[in-house]
Amino acid sequence: MASIPTLTTERSHDVALQTQRYANAIGSATSLSSILELLEFAADATLPPLYADILDSSEQPIWYEMLRKDGLPQRVGAIADEWAGASAKNGHQLNSTNIERVEAHVQRQAKCRGSSLVKKFGFCRFKAAPAAENWYFLEGGPGVDATRQTVVFIALQDLSPHNGFPIDLSRGRDVCMDGNLGIWTPPTGGGLAIFFSLDL
Repeated sequence: MASIPTLTTERSHDVALQTQRYANAIGSATSLSSILELLEFAADATLPPLYADILDSSEQPIWYEMLRKDGLPQRVGAIADEWAGASAKNGHQLNSTNIERVEAHVQRQAKCRGSSLVKKFGFCRFKAAPAAENWYFLEGGPGVDATRQTVVFIALQDLSPHNGFPIDLSRGRDVCMDGNLGIWTPPTGGGLAIFFSLDL
C-alpha cells in the first residue's frame, strides 16, 4: 500500500523555515552566456518515453523530470565541472568558494576536489503535482536516485514557487540542498535547471 504524501501550504511555518535555511546556501558562479547557449541547444530536448511512463505511473509526487538530447550531458557536465573548480576559466583555475559554501551549509567536508566531487548531473524541468494548492514533503530529499545526496541546482531561468522551485532563485544563481534533510516542494512546474549531486 502506497504511503500518503505529507502536505502543507505555501504559507506554512515549515515552508518559511525552509526558505530561511537555504538563504545562505545561494551563490552565483555561472555566466549568462553559458546559460543562454545551453538553453538554445536544449530547446528541443525531450522526455524519453520509458521515463515518461515511469513518471506517470508513480504513486508519489515527482519533483522534476530529466530531459534528454544527444550532446546535452557533455554540456551540462562542463558547467558542473566549472562550478566545482575542475576547469580553467580565463586561463586561471577557479577558486573553491562554491565548495566552501556547500560545506558550510551541510556542515560536512567534501571528500575530494575538482571533477571527482561531481557524481551525477542532468538537465531538468520541474513537474507539476496533482494537488493544485498543497506543497509536498519529499522525505528522501533531492537527488538523482534513491540514495541521499547533496544536490546543487543552477537556475536556467528565474525560479520560484510559481514554476516548481521551493525558493526564489534568479537565473544564473545556484543553491545547494542537503540530501540528509527532506524538502518541501510546490505543486507547480515548468521551470528549468541544471542539477548535480556532490560527493559529501
